[in-house]
Amino acid sequence: MSAIFLFALTILFPGLIQPAFAQRPFWPPTPSANPQGTVSVELKTEKGTVRVILPDDIRPGDTISGTVTAEPNPAQPANVGASIEGEVIEVKTVEGEVVASKKLDPSLPQQPLTFTVPQGASSLQFSMGKHIKQATLTINANPTEPVNFAPPRLGQTGRPLEIPGNFDGHAGNTAVNIGGKQMPVIAESPRKAVVQIPPDTPTGQTNLTVTDANGIPQTSTCNMVSIQLKADKLNLMKGERTNLHISVTGLQGLKDDSGDIKLQVENMTPEVVKFQDQDWYSTRPVSLNGGNEITYTTQLVGVGLGNFVINASIMEWIGKAIREAMRVAANNKWRKQLNELADMKDSAANAIIGNSKAVRDLKENAAFLREKAGDDKYWDGKGGDDVNPKDLLEDEKKKLKHTKTSLSSSNGNAIGKIGAALDAIDKMLR
Repeated sequence: MSAIFLFALTILFPGLIQPAFAQRPFWPPTPSANPQGTVSVELKTEKGTVRVILPDDIRPGDTISGTVTAEPNPAQPANVGASIEGEVIEVKTVEGEVVASKKLDPSLPQQPLTFTVPQGASSLQFSMGKHIKQATLTINANPTEPVNFAPPRLGQTGRPLEIPGNFDGHAGNTAVNIGGKQMPVIAESPRKAVVQIPPDTPTGQTNLTVTDANGIPQTSTCNMVSIQLKADKLNLMKGERTNLHISVTGLQGLKDDSGDIKLQVENMTPEVVKFQDQDWYSTRPVSLNGGNEITYTTQLVGVGLGNFVINASIMEWIGKAIREAMRVAANNKWRKQLNELADMKDSAANAIIGNSKAVRDLKENAAFLREKAGDDKYWDGKGGDDVNPKDLLEDEKKKLKHTKTSLSSSNGNAIGKIGAALDAIDKMLR
């Protein structure tokens, strides 16, 4: 999961000279990252662009969901359907294993895509027809562990919203309701769901309700905010100044003493304008007192002719409470798995015939794992005695293999149980 929840608004201000529209060239597709918990893979054709939106924390073994969208090429106006009619998107591993194959429906502007990433996969390749070059997406091998539910405190109208939680990866099983209105889930992994908030969503404090495959709704308070940017003058000569006004509304009742909520304003076209106050490039803390609106004004200075782009973002850094909840959730998962492994070792020991040392070793290892799993001092995050679960499991794996090789063929049942324990460790380590 990303370290922040990011909600952005980009506004394009026309400069003194409007450049003529240049036809977009036909170039190989490349993945483009988005800040709201997703990554986009673009497949470009002469007719238009097909974009696959996926969660940005994909790892081997995940079931994930995404969304396929199509956009016509503005240089060659056509309906969206014409750009994808009859096309098939294929998803493969770099080794050539087919993960998904989906025929696109030209009547649907947005289409779901769900597949399971093979174990051991390091990256995925996306293609659409023989004339489209492949796009490669690298898989995140070490994303954060799922947390039961870590609802964001705010979202922005017209933008995606990332909801950390413990999901099953099937977007069709997930319902997200904001203020009584269902929100489309555009991407999902086992660790998050990403929804698209419509631009006309009312601002202010409201309820966010998430229901996953378990059918149990979880509700929290969430503010829907809106950002407006306005420049007093749009056409600037070199050295000329104008005021830029930034307004964030929908903040009522959202008190923040932690400094986790920040406003960031970025100049994306420094060759056209610059900020008079260069500190506007930095993140500015938002001190909320429960009011509805905050406003800022800064000055822009003309540098050159052309369009200028200003990007304004509201960011919620994950606070201490959420970080702690994530750590505890991850540790509770490890502790449960260690106890399950201890049970498997006891079961294998009870099946051994004629090898008292192997029985003793397995029983002692099982007791050791239960002691580690049950004592809070090993999981309090204060260092010192803290358990490194992966190192511990690697060590237990070596011990199990050694015990397995010490057993005679007459202990087939016990050998099978040890093999199941080794498989379980491999699954835990993925």
